[in-house]
Amino acid sequence: AQTKDRWFEWVATGKAAYLKESKEKQAIASKKFDQVVKDAMERFEAMQQDEDWKEKNCRCCPHCGKVVYRVDGCDSMTCGRDAEDKGGG
Repeated sequence: AQTKDRWFEWVATGKAAYLKESKEKQAIASKKFDQVVKDAMERFEAMQQDEDWKEKNCRCCPHCGKVVYRVDGCDSMTCGRDAEDKGGG
């Protein structure tokens, strides 16, 4: 009988409070999730822009495959492994 009384009390009063609290927690979690997705999309877009820039401005070293960027000078590019002035070669 005690369990039945507690259940009726919960249905009459506690259930509404529980559902309200649950909705509030769900709204908070949804906001957090939305922010995480927004942040991830921003990081992905920045990475995509970096990759697009590298595709247009860089090459891969024919020896080691590292991405290299020519700052100035002739069209010959090295990653540093083979550059004599950088201790390589």
